[in-house]
Amino acid sequence: MGVFEMIVSVVGIACSTGILVKLFETVQAAIVKRPSRNSEQVVEGLRAMRDEVRQLRAENSANVLNLDSTLETLDQRLTRLELRGTTAEPERMRVGR
Repeated sequence: MGVFEMIVSVVGIACSTGILVKLFETVQAAIVKRPSRNSEQVVEGLRAMRDEVRQLRAENSANVLNLDSTLETLDQRLTRLELRGTTAEPERMRVGR
């Protein structure tokens, strides 16, 4: 093999290597840019979870308000019972005497 043939073969190998590297980079960029079906499913799942969290927050707020009103009602009843017990019959408060 002569010098000229060796130079041609080295240049050919270098060019083919460059072409292959460029091809791999192009394929990789196309794969990264292309949205996959899995990502669409993930997005749909995230939307469903956001809706569920929104719904749970609304239920939580309603439950907190319901609990608050129940506590206020119980406090009013307790106050009425305490007032009724202290004003109606003071003798009954003396237990054991």
